[in-house]
Amino acid sequence: MNRDVGSSDFISNLPDCILSCITGRLSMKDAVRTSVLSKKWKYVWTSATGLDMNEDCFCLNNQNGWRNERRISTEDKRKKMVKAVSHVFNSHIGHIEKFQLLFNPGIYTSHVDQWISFLTCSGAQEVDLDFRFQLKKFVVNFYRLPSYFFDCESLRVLTLQNCLIQLPVDFKGFKSLAVLVLSGVYIQGSHLEGLVSKCERLQSLTLQNAWGFKFIKIRSPLKSLQCLTIDNNCRVSLCEVLVDAPNLLSLNVTGYMSNHFNVHALVFNFPRLVNFSCTCVSHSPFTLDGEQADVLVMVLKKLAYVENMSLLGSFIKLCIGRSNFPVFGNLRKLSIKVDMTQPLEVTEFTCFLKSCPSLKELVIWCDEPHGKKYSSGLWENVEPTDCIIHHLERVVINDFSGEEDGMGFMNFLLKNARVLKKITVNFNKGLWKDTQELALRGLKRLERADGHVELLIGYVSFWDDYILIRKCAGSTCTS
Repeated sequence: MNRDVGSSDFISNLPDCILSCITGRLSMKDAVRTSVLSKKWKYVWTSATGLDMNEDCFCLNNQNGWRNERRISTEDKRKKMVKAVSHVFNSHIGHIEKFQLLFNPGIYTSHVDQWISFLTCSGAQEVDLDFRFQLKKFVVNFYRLPSYFFDCESLRVLTLQNCLIQLPVDFKGFKSLAVLVLSGVYIQGSHLEGLVSKCERLQSLTLQNAWGFKFIKIRSPLKSLQCLTIDNNCRVSLCEVLVDAPNLLSLNVTGYMSNHFNVHALVFNFPRLVNFSCTCVSHSPFTLDGEQADVLVMVLKKLAYVENMSLLGSFIKLCIGRSNFPVFGNLRKLSIKVDMTQPLEVTEFTCFLKSCPSLKELVIWCDEPHGKKYSSGLWENVEPTDCIIHHLERVVINDFSGEEDGMGFMNFLLKNARVLKKITVNFNKGLWKDTQELALRGLKRLERADGHVELLIGYVSFWDDYILIRKCAGSTCTS
């Protein structure tokens, strides 16, 4: 039913606290627009508990679209943003629970300092600050957080992006902080340690593309920390992490490695770790020397109690020739990247499986670029491990190309995995449709030695642009 703008309605008759929650879920631009709905709504936005200050949102002209947006200069955008945000802060009453800011300060650093000052006094609990840094003559110009920001004791969730962090000498810590994300920030190692070690209730820590430190050293026990993510361009390897987190449950590490990566003593303490993910990235193929490879194996020995493990990137390549893996007695799920065309990688992969006696789920990411020489019959002489014969129930093969070695592995599983219930094959998206169909016919011909297995086959058809899933039971496949 249509209503006049000034007429009464159910939503407008809700209590003011509910209306504030509603406007708090809108972008700040849309929240301010609600003031024209009626007299009741005129000042509701001024008490919104959530403020979303997005530079793109404030500067977008919805009437004329993106074409008109391109005509607005960067400087005009910033002026409009500064004016709008200052108006919001000057008009706002009450406390703020959630605050988001996406803005490149440029020449308006003093205004941003004022916004941060307001935020510190507002009792904000969840804060996300993303300062789009500028590049001037190939030098990054970071916004430096003012010292009074670190007096915001009400924080529970904090995300800082693209800024310079330097702790004040008298920093007492964020006593209520549970989640901390540092992305693209510049922070020295001593300040990183001081920041994290003084967050007594910290449960989740994420370091993504952080600069300013060569290794991560946090010596004070982080008793509440349960999840740690290190996503480099920090260029810090797992061997350069000094963290004491006795209750850590999940560890995710992604990092570049090179022939010159520095090996430090292994001093992390994660006795209760359940989930471990490591992606070793390298710009060019290489192998570790003896000392480095031994250290990598020592890392794994400290993770012998994990239940879910993901080893992607160049991990198997790094381990070639170092098959003295520890026994992972609790491991139930393994995700790993293997080049099925390389005998050395296949050998190392099967040696690793021998260390996983209770493995039930295996996820393989195939590394089979076109143009390689394939080893015919590579899997015919491989001895099945105990976990494959007696425990493996589910297998997922990603980026499957349908080449001979991949088919050989499929046949190896079907013949030897006695309790296998389900195999999911996801074709490489770069394959031509006729190649996919040829591989599909090859999968249909595979025979199950004993019992029943469900085979799910998925791929993207570039001709029809849809995802096709087929199910195969034994050697019979139906669409």
